[in-house]
Amino acid sequence: MNTTTIDLFDTEAATGELTDSDLELLDILEKIYRASDKIAIKKLAKNDRAWAWDPKEGKQDGVYITQEFRSHFFPSDDALKANEVRPHILEVLVPIIWPQSKTHRRNARYVRYTNKGSETHLTRLPKDLFATTGPASLLVMGRTKRSPELELECVLVDSNSAVYSMVEAKFDLRPDFLVGLFEPPQASIQPKRDEDELQVFIDEAIYAISQGTLSKLLEKYAKMPSPEYLSTLAQTIWKKKNPGKNLNPLTLNKPGDTVQEIVAHIEFDLYRKYEVRTRGSKLIEILLGDGKTPSVNSLITKLVRDFGNFYSEMLNAAQQRKARVGAGFETHIRALLVNGEIPFAEQRVVSSLRPDFVLPSLAMYESSSPNALVLSAKTTLRERWKQVVMEKRGCPIFLATMDERVSLPSVKKMREHDIYLVVPEAFKAKGQGQSAIVDFAKEQNVLSFSEFFCNEISQRRAHW
Repeated sequence: MNTTTIDLFDTEAATGELTDSDLELLDILEKIYRASDKIAIKKLAKNDRAWAWDPKEGKQDGVYITQEFRSHFFPSDDALKANEVRPHILEVLVPIIWPQSKTHRRNARYVRYTNKGSETHLTRLPKDLFATTGPASLLVMGRTKRSPELELECVLVDSNSAVYSMVEAKFDLRPDFLVGLFEPPQASIQPKRDEDELQVFIDEAIYAISQGTLSKLLEKYAKMPSPEYLSTLAQTIWKKKNPGKNLNPLTLNKPGDTVQEIVAHIEFDLYRKYEVRTRGSKLIEILLGDGKTPSVNSLITKLVRDFGNFYSEMLNAAQQRKARVGAGFETHIRALLVNGEIPFAEQRVVSSLRPDFVLPSLAMYESSSPNALVLSAKTTLRERWKQVVMEKRGCPIFLATMDERVSLPSVKKMREHDIYLVVPEAFKAKGQGQSAIVDFAKEQNVLSFSEFFCNEISQRRAHW
């Protein structure tokens, strides 16, 4: 029996362990937060990186500055000077500190092209940083308070880094985040949507401690609800918001975008609701779990001596959030298949392969029929599907994903082995939103959910 192992990725996936460089980056970020009055974060599009490649791709120079950042973070048009040779170009030099670059400090050029509407770029950036950073990496910019004039301190958080998920957690970034302006994070500040949930839990915890029933509270919130429960609840909420609709991929206009909406918004909010209770309970247990009456001295001693436990708990929370929120992705794919009345076999072991879904049946797949196919649901490919081990049975493998961090070389390598990506429709919309991040529009082995269900499935159904 001929088994082939296919390595789909050129770089190591994030292991979740913090390296020395990760710790150094975290220290730099904390210094930026303390020194800044405003934080701007942008998920880098392909064009934001391609100018630094050798050879350069595209016509863009530097990073594209979105409408959200103009005037509210960068200087207003009134503060810009017209270029002497080309007066339609407005520009100003902005001092930027780049702690990660050999050229530690340099003047960047903030430039507005008034003949192109609102197009604005930040150029003269350290090429060495942008040339090597991965897809969907984060540019974190702090507007510092050291000078009355505008001065920035900036870092790149590579999408391969364990720090990436920690930045997502600190700023409460949703999976479909693109750009945002933030106040510098402080320990006492929480997202508005969490404030009521926090107070309810705080009151419950205080009451349990006062009544001597803390152990019952800790037991109540010891575990998060299962991914299947959260996913099913998220679907129920979506149906209430969309009366008369169901998750039928053949009738939904954009089934992939619908699934992403459920995962990135509805399920994310549900997860946060339960996360604060479970994580809060674990921290309370570390601090007060010995049953002794707390005092200022005992609390300070606990905080210092048990620092490792606190640190480990919060690190786990940051690293697990995105993986756990997306763990129900498979449930939503199953709902699409069921509502579309598409036959499938689920989680059947075939030699060394355990695909999420085999269509239309295990028998047709094992007969090596070209009309059978394998569909796997992986929210993050690099962390959960670094290698694909498959038997050559004459049918393609389709990987449904919402991962923006898959590189184009990896996509092309998949194509060589008859492996296709199935992505939200937003990933395939030319030059807009998330498609600017992933740049999948021209890749023949990247299909939208609509294309997968309406074309691939429909063509095969006649032979099932």
